[in-house]
Amino acid sequence: MTVALHDVTVVDFSQGLSGPFCSLLLGDLGARVIKVEPLEGDWARQLEPWQGSHSAVFLALNRNKASIAIDYQATAGRDVVQRLARCADMVLCDIPPAHARALGLDYATLAEHNPQLIYGGLTPFGEHGPWANRNASELVVQAASGYPRYLGTYGQEPVRIGADAASIVGGTFLLQGLLAALLYRQHHGYGQCVAVSQLGALYALKTIQIAAQYNPDTWEGYHCWGPYNPPDTGWQTQDRPMVFSFGEFTGGGPDKQSQWSAFCRALGLDHLLADPRFEPDGKNSTGLGADVAPLRAEYEAAFRHHTAAELVALIRHLEGAALGATVSAQCRRPFPITHMRRSLPTRRRRYYNSCSAFQGQRESSPRSKIPGIFRPSVPSCSAAPQRWGTPRGLSWPG
Repeated sequence: MTVALHDVTVVDFSQGLSGPFCSLLLGDLGARVIKVEPLEGDWARQLEPWQGSHSAVFLALNRNKASIAIDYQATAGRDVVQRLARCADMVLCDIPPAHARALGLDYATLAEHNPQLIYGGLTPFGEHGPWANRNASELVVQAASGYPRYLGTYGQEPVRIGADAASIVGGTFLLQGLLAALLYRQHHGYGQCVAVSQLGALYALKTIQIAAQYNPDTWEGYHCWGPYNPPDTGWQTQDRPMVFSFGEFTGGGPDKQSQWSAFCRALGLDHLLADPRFEPDGKNSTGLGADVAPLRAEYEAAFRHHTAAELVALIRHLEGAALGATVSAQCRRPFPITHMRRSLPTRRRRYYNSCSAFQGQRESSPRSKIPGIFRPSVPSCSAAPQRWGTPRGLSWPG
């Protein structure tokens, strides 16, 4: 089967989660990805949990990639980097802009020798402005975006999103931009610089909330009240919580006939049909409705006589949406990552230092968690770098 990006070569200088997630997706689409790491390795190699001596996080983010380690702070290392970039269709870089320019890894420097190059620059806060060269963690970017105000309880300490949202969404938006630039190059013959910030990516996800809260005529609805409503914990049943919705939130649009009234009759909640606090389709009191919190107890009075499975079956029969909060015994067991390790072989990496390519002994330090590390033995500082470890399908330009 021919994959979409089979003729695209990507050189990835990024570390951690965001950039490697982007190059992971490019590799899944068929691109040849060459991961360039510093001599100490990508810092994601140190992330727990461990599978043997390998980081499960690193393995999950770096399948379908070849790997090479280069000291690109040194002259010979920079020469290797420049030659790699001249062979590449795309370069990914998450080094702060000022530092990237100092290393010759910025778009202007690399594109001078490769006008067709598509450059993906990924930063926490953007390439311009007073925050441009600031370092940041996932937690810092989430805090800057304002997302924690939508989680937890109003007036109490903020709560982070329980996933690496800034990193993953930033990498996804970068992929989108790179593919658009690739299409542009096919039509016009030269590359582009695609700049994505993780903060900007989270703001893009907040488009609806930002629009809703920007001077609305009335302060109504979930997107306005989200930061102030209590956490959505579902409805308690006889055995465990569940979540459910009727009305437009279940799909089908405003013309879909809600079966909420039939649901109320089936549970002996007929009195809710005449209660003015409940809208006729149940939209305001189920799902993410505006009145879920104050009206939850009305439902739970009947739900305590039924299991979550019984209620979910009833709601789905009435074309509502429902799911019981349950974790099977099998799901509680740790994921068998040993299967993933077999499908993600770690390729031995070549290392370039400031003087020469080297052959050495495997690092024996118990603190080293990086597979395939070699300690360089430098014959002499006058030795020229040998041209070995050339990525598959590439040749060094003269």
